[in-house]
Amino acid sequence: MSAPPNKAARWFAFLPLVGLVAMIGLLAWGLLREKPDPDAVMLGQPASTRPAPDLKAPGTARSIAEVAASEGQPILVNFWATWCLPCEAEHPVLVAASQRGVRLVGVLYKDDADRAAQWLQQRGDPFTTLLADPTGQVMLDMGLRGVPETFVVSPEGRVLARHTGALAEADLARLEAVAAGG
Repeated sequence: MSAPPNKAARWFAFLPLVGLVAMIGLLAWGLLREKPDPDAVMLGQPASTRPAPDLKAPGTARSIAEVAASEGQPILVNFWATWCLPCEAEHPVLVAASQRGVRLVGVLYKDDADRAAQWLQQRGDPFTTLLADPTGQVMLDMGLRGVPETFVVSPEGRVLARHTGALAEADLARLEAVAAGG
Protein backbone atom coordinates (compact mmCIF):
# COMPACT_ATOMS: atom_id res chain seq x y z
CA MET A 1 0.00 0.00 0.00
CA SER A 2 1.40 3.47 -0.92
CA ALA A 3 1.11 6.68 1.04
CA PRO A 4 -1.44 9.25 -0.16
CA PRO A 5 0.14 12.05 -2.25
CA ASN A 6 1.30 15.05 -0.30
CA LYS A 7 -0.60 18.32 -1.04
CA ALA A 8 2.70 20.16 -1.52
CA ALA A 9 3.89 17.53 -4.00
CA ARG A 10 0.72 18.04 -6.07
CA TRP A 11 1.32 21.81 -6.07
CA PHE A 12 4.91 21.34 -7.27
CA ALA A 13 3.60 19.28 -10.19
CA PHE A 14 1.93 22.44 -11.56
CA LEU A 15 5.07 24.57 -11.23
CA PRO A 16 6.34 23.91 -14.81
CA LEU A 17 2.92 24.88 -16.18
CA VAL A 18 2.92 28.11 -14.15
CA GLY A 19 6.43 28.89 -15.44
CA LEU A 20 5.38 28.25 -19.05
CA VAL A 21 2.33 30.53 -18.72
CA ALA A 22 4.54 33.26 -17.21
CA MET A 23 7.05 32.95 -20.07
CA ILE A 24 4.29 33.15 -22.68
CA GLY A 25 2.90 36.23 -20.92
CA LEU A 26 6.28 37.97 -20.95
CA LEU A 27 6.81 37.09 -24.60
CA ALA A 28 3.38 38.46 -25.54
CA TRP A 29 4.06 41.65 -23.55
CA GLY A 30 7.39 42.10 -25.32
CA LEU A 31 5.86 41.62 -28.76
CA LEU A 32 2.78 43.77 -28.20
CA ARG A 33 4.17 46.73 -26.26
CA GLU A 34 4.80 49.99 -28.07
CA LYS A 35 8.30 50.08 -29.52
CA PRO A 36 10.36 53.28 -29.57
CA ASP A 37 10.75 54.87 -33.00
CA PRO A 38 14.38 54.34 -34.08
CA ASP A 39 14.21 57.56 -36.08
CA ALA A 40 13.40 59.50 -32.89
CA VAL A 41 16.72 58.56 -31.27
CA MET A 42 19.10 61.53 -31.23
CA LEU A 43 16.44 64.14 -32.06
CA GLY A 44 17.46 67.41 -30.47
CA GLN A 45 20.82 65.99 -29.47
CA PRO A 46 24.16 67.41 -30.61
CA ALA A 47 25.67 66.00 -33.79
CA SER A 48 29.12 64.48 -33.62
CA THR A 49 31.95 66.91 -32.87
CA ARG A 50 34.58 64.24 -33.55
CA PRO A 51 36.90 65.37 -36.36
CA ALA A 52 36.91 63.06 -39.36
CA PRO A 53 39.14 63.18 -42.44
CA ASP A 54 37.58 65.29 -45.19
CA LEU A 55 38.16 63.27 -48.36
CA LYS A 56 37.42 66.27 -50.59
CA ALA A 57 39.96 68.43 -48.77
CA PRO A 58 42.94 66.12 -48.19
CA GLY A 59 44.89 66.82 -45.05
CA THR A 60 41.94 68.35 -43.22
CA ALA A 61 39.54 66.91 -40.67
CA ARG A 62 36.11 68.30 -39.84
CA SER A 63 33.24 67.21 -37.67
CA ILE A 64 29.61 66.98 -38.72
CA ALA A 65 28.82 69.85 -36.35
CA GLU A 66 31.57 71.99 -37.95
CA VAL A 67 30.30 71.31 -41.46
CA ALA A 68 26.74 72.20 -40.42
CA ALA A 69 27.91 75.45 -38.83
CA SER A 70 29.94 76.40 -41.91
CA GLU A 71 26.91 75.85 -44.19
CA GLY A 72 24.76 78.25 -42.15
CA GLN A 73 21.65 76.20 -42.91
CA PRO A 74 20.43 72.69 -42.10
CA ILE A 75 22.30 69.95 -43.93
CA LEU A 76 21.51 66.35 -44.77
CA VAL A 77 24.17 63.90 -43.55
CA ASN A 78 24.17 60.46 -45.15
CA PHE A 79 26.17 57.56 -43.70
CA TRP A 80 27.02 55.04 -46.41
CA ALA A 81 29.57 52.50 -47.69
CA THR A 82 30.46 50.98 -51.06
CA TRP A 83 29.83 47.47 -49.72
CA CYS A 84 26.30 48.39 -48.57
CA LEU A 85 23.57 47.19 -50.97
CA PRO A 86 20.82 49.46 -49.56
CA CYS A 87 23.27 52.38 -49.98
CA GLU A 88 23.57 51.51 -53.66
CA ALA A 89 19.78 51.35 -53.94
CA GLU A 90 19.31 54.83 -52.42
CA HIS A 91 22.16 56.42 -54.37
CA PRO A 92 20.06 57.58 -57.37
CA VAL A 93 17.75 59.39 -54.92
CA LEU A 94 20.76 61.22 -53.45
CA VAL A 95 22.12 62.11 -56.90
CA ALA A 96 18.74 63.51 -57.97
CA ALA A 97 18.55 65.53 -54.74
CA SER A 98 22.00 67.02 -55.26
CA GLN A 99 21.02 67.98 -58.82
CA ARG A 100 18.08 69.93 -57.29
CA GLY A 101 20.55 71.80 -55.05
CA VAL A 102 20.20 69.81 -51.82
CA ARG A 103 23.41 70.07 -49.79
CA LEU A 104 24.46 66.54 -48.84
CA VAL A 105 27.31 65.57 -46.55
CA GLY A 106 28.46 62.00 -46.93
CA VAL A 107 30.12 60.00 -44.18
CA LEU A 108 31.96 56.98 -45.54
CA TYR A 109 31.62 54.24 -42.93
CA LYS A 110 34.46 51.70 -42.47
CA ASP A 111 35.42 51.71 -46.14
CA ASP A 112 38.40 52.43 -48.36
CA ALA A 113 38.63 56.03 -49.60
CA ASP A 114 40.04 55.05 -53.02
CA ARG A 115 37.28 52.50 -53.57
CA ALA A 116 34.71 55.14 -52.57
CA ALA A 117 36.17 57.69 -54.99
CA GLN A 118 35.96 55.18 -57.83
CA TRP A 119 32.42 54.14 -56.79
CA LEU A 120 31.25 57.78 -56.77
CA GLN A 121 32.96 58.52 -60.08
CA GLN A 122 31.03 55.66 -61.71
CA ARG A 123 27.63 56.43 -60.13
CA GLY A 124 27.74 60.18 -59.58
CA ASP A 125 28.90 62.11 -56.53
CA PRO A 126 26.03 63.82 -54.69
CA PHE A 127 28.13 64.97 -51.73
CA THR A 128 29.38 68.53 -51.21
CA THR A 129 31.52 67.22 -48.34
CA LEU A 130 32.71 63.66 -47.82
CA LEU A 131 33.99 62.66 -44.40
CA ALA A 132 35.60 59.31 -43.60
CA ASP A 133 34.73 57.22 -40.55
CA PRO A 134 37.23 54.34 -40.80
CA THR A 135 36.86 53.25 -37.16
CA GLY A 136 33.12 53.77 -36.76
CA GLN A 137 33.51 56.29 -33.94
CA VAL A 138 31.51 59.02 -35.69
CA MET A 139 28.80 56.47 -36.32
CA LEU A 140 28.72 55.62 -32.62
CA ASP A 141 28.53 59.32 -31.73
CA MET A 142 25.44 59.62 -33.90
CA GLY A 143 23.77 56.50 -32.50
CA LEU A 144 23.59 54.60 -35.76
CA ARG A 145 22.52 51.00 -36.02
CA GLY A 146 24.01 50.53 -39.47
CA VAL A 147 24.20 52.06 -42.92
CA PRO A 148 22.53 53.76 -44.64
CA GLU A 149 21.15 56.35 -42.28
CA THR A 150 20.47 60.00 -42.97
CA PHE A 151 20.19 62.95 -40.59
CA VAL A 152 19.14 66.57 -40.82
CA VAL A 153 21.56 68.66 -38.74
CA SER A 154 20.97 72.33 -37.89
CA PRO A 155 23.68 75.00 -38.22
CA GLU A 156 23.82 74.91 -34.41
CA GLY A 157 24.86 71.26 -34.65
CA ARG A 158 21.61 69.68 -33.41
CA VAL A 159 19.91 66.66 -34.96
CA LEU A 160 16.54 67.77 -36.36
CA ALA A 161 15.49 64.53 -38.08
CA ARG A 162 16.71 61.04 -38.81
CA HIS A 163 15.87 58.31 -41.30
CA THR A 164 17.05 54.75 -40.76
CA GLY A 165 17.56 52.67 -43.90
CA ALA A 166 17.65 53.44 -47.60
CA LEU A 167 15.98 56.67 -48.66
CA ALA A 168 13.10 56.68 -51.10
CA GLU A 169 11.88 59.93 -52.69
CA ALA A 170 9.13 60.30 -50.05
CA ASP A 171 11.64 59.89 -47.22
CA LEU A 172 13.92 62.49 -48.76
CA ALA A 173 10.99 64.90 -49.21
CA ARG A 174 10.18 64.57 -45.48
CA LEU A 175 13.80 65.29 -44.53
CA GLU A 176 13.97 68.24 -46.94
CA ALA A 177 10.79 69.67 -45.38
CA VAL A 178 12.37 69.44 -41.93
CA ALA A 179 15.54 71.12 -43.24
CA ALA A 180 13.43 73.89 -44.78
CA GLY A 181 11.72 74.43 -41.44
CA GLY A 182 8.42 72.85 -42.31
